[in-house]
Amino acid sequence: MKKVTLTREKIEALALAIDRLLQRKDLTKCVKFHYALVRNWKILEDIATATQNSRKDKLEIYFTAVDEIRQKYTEERQKNQAPEKDTTALSADKAQAFKDELKVLNEKHKDDIAEVDALLAEEESLELYTVTLDMVPEEITGKEMFDIDELIIEEEK
Repeated sequence: MKKVTLTREKIEALALAIDRLLQRKDLTKCVKFHYALVRNWKILEDIATATQNSRKDKLEIYFTAVDEIRQKYTEERQKNQAPEKDTTALSADKAQAFKDELKVLNEKHKDDIAEVDALLAEEESLELYTVTLDMVPEEITGKEMFDIDELIIEEEK
């Protein structure tokens, strides 16, 4: 086991990476690796879920408003799209109006956004199960390995 201090944002990312790896059936044959993933998932799950719920609670109204603005301008683009052209770009004034609406919305919700940023920056000290580099299955990609690098230790000599 290894003691680490991670931000809540990194904990969320690590939990997501572990979840994706646990869903891969080809990795279950690597028993020690799989065991370490399961144990770490159990450690990280509650913190990651609480962080996600807090973010959702704080920013749900904001995200709904962003979606409404995006939908409005998507419909505008589609309505103005010429059939012979392969473009769906907004006119310059509509594009500026879209940016202005988002700017107003960001300003309106800046306190909620700041609270979520502060939450994501909070640090937690955890003891994570580790695996040695030779226990990591060859089937995982470099990106997957990078995503769980906190769990991987080099061979001790």
